[in-house]
Amino acid sequence: MSKNKLELSTTERIMLSNQYKILEKLYDNEAIDLQRKRKIVECGFELEYHQLNNRISDSQILTENECREIIEILQMFSALENSYNNLSAGEKNEIDLERIQYKGFDGNHECKQGDYADFCILMKNRGHENTDEIPGLHYNSHIPMISVYRRMLTKWKELRELEKNVHLFKKDILSIAYERIHPSTSRL
Repeated sequence: MSKNKLELSTTERIMLSNQYKILEKLYDNEAIDLQRKRKIVECGFELEYHQLNNRISDSQILTENECREIIEILQMFSALENSYNNLSAGEKNEIDLERIQYKGFDGNHECKQGDYADFCILMKNRGHENTDEIPGLHYNSHIPMISVYRRMLTKWKELRELEKNVHLFKKDILSIAYERIHPSTSRL
């Protein structure tokens, strides 16, 4: 075991998950926190292991950098949505809304990313009565999206660096939306 790291085998994660499940039933007033910790253990979210009162694991299920990338992707889509909502009706008509909306991750090839995105979305919406009404939760794009989101994220970061703020103008939104098109596709 590395210094400052916790290693959890699959067997240990299963046992911890079961323990959290039992504790959820025993301690109603702590059930939400215990459910969150169970999800961290079940999905192997390394970035969140510190919430278990342990150290982060060496077994890389979803690395810290991968977790941070998902957080940045979700922040980008939040900024796109907020900026789009602040545009005039005429400006909105010039933007294909489909190109700036979060579509989730592929359930077959990007499960780790999708699970962590769902975790982040749930934590942001704690206390929401009906999880079926939470936008972005359990979205399955049915096609791999990480490379698309990375291109968009690169452009978003570039614009944020130039503009020095999170607010995006119409030209910025269009520039990010343009990155959704695969580079091998004609950009006429």
